[in-house]
Amino acid sequence: REREVFEFEKEKLITERQALKDINRKARENHNEQLHLEKEKGWRKLQEEEKRFLTLERKLKVCISELDRLRMYVNNKTLTEKKIKMMDTMKVKHTQREKKKKPKAGQ
Repeated sequence: REREVFEFEKEKLITERQALKDINRKARENHNEQLHLEKEKGWRKLQEEEKRFLTLERKLKVCISELDRLRMYVNNKTLTEKKIKMMDTMKVKHTQREKKKKPKAGQ
């Protein structure tokens, strides 16, 4: 009789143990699935951020090239103005020199 009770309890424990193992395995699988889903979600978010970054980078490059173009335009305009001033100054000096020379030539 005790032997039967012992065997019954033993089978019961084995069954419970197997059930716990199954529960743990399922929990692990669910947890892994959950981790996988979170990982996928993280990757998607990362890719979206990367796209946004690349778009901003392209916009920045366009802005920089536009700024460089404007800087060149301003520099060229400034250089041109300086050249014009310098040429005007040279003309003034040249005409002043001519005026000074004429009276001497007339004497």
